[in-house]
Amino acid sequence: MDGQKNYGLLEYLAANCGCMYISDLHQPEVLEKIKLLIPKIDPYSYSVWEWNDAVSYITGSSTAFETRKEAVDFLIKIRKNEKMEDMI
Repeated sequence: MDGQKNYGLLEYLAANCGCMYISDLHQPEVLEKIKLLIPKIDPYSYSVWEWNDAVSYITGSSTAFETRKEAVDFLIKIRKNEKMEDMI
């Protein structure tokens, strides 16, 4: 995706989900936009650390994955108002 590497993952998600601030990624209504955007991102454009950071920031959990794919799959599957304990 063009311009992807010019941003960190959180910045990229915020910019492409129409968020004015990175903190807007916490908003439940932005989650659906995130879930639509994630599959369009090359997972290898960002490190596992950045993917884990995005999961933690967006969900508020300290979940950590060993692979990019695990983190990507997790972000695609999360649902609004779901408890993080139920996802892990």
